Amino acid sequence: MSFPASPLALLIAALALTQQPAPPAPGQSPVPASPTPVASPAASVSPVPTLAPTPLSTTPAPPTPAPAPTPELKYRFVPKQPASLAPGDPQIYAIYLNDKVLKDFIAIRVATNESVTKVISRSNGQSGTVPKVGPGEFYAISKLPPIPPIAHGFGFTIEFVASNDAGKTESVKVPVRLK
Repeated sequence: MSFPASPLALLIAALALTQQPAPPAPGQSPVPASPTPVASPAASVSPVPTLAPTPLSTTPAPPTPAPAPTPELKYRFVPKQPASLAPGDPQIYAIYLNDKVLKDFIAIRVATNESVTKVISRSNGQSGTVPKVGPGEFYAISKLPPIPPIAHGFGFTIEFVASNDAGKTESVKVPVRLK
């Protein structure tokens, strides 16, 4: 006997499958890779031919699309910090979501100490990775599947698990609702 997928399972699956690239860290702008200059072999001296100028194109370049706006992260969850922490142990400082009540999409930012190498989110047996965008910074955004009317107002907990290279973990549970 099989049961239809719960709205929460669809939410977590959407997060795991439709992550968008993370925006640059605050205060930084995207930097395109530039080619590395290469030294040329010694040039021989010879006259350079003169070329007739070519007319410039009068066709305007197509406009470049504006980058997608980064959603405002209105819900901040700060977990109780451990009394003592061994050097290199993972630590989650704060979790930011676009809202405590989720509707069309979910945006997640997890702030950790620099020893954290991976963050996953999970709930109701489903899980997804929150991509690392910098030291101690993890970010994901995902469109949510349509939520059936019966699930509106449904409350649940998303667990965030931060881990380091040694396999040590820290877990934080964040309560949210569906709209």
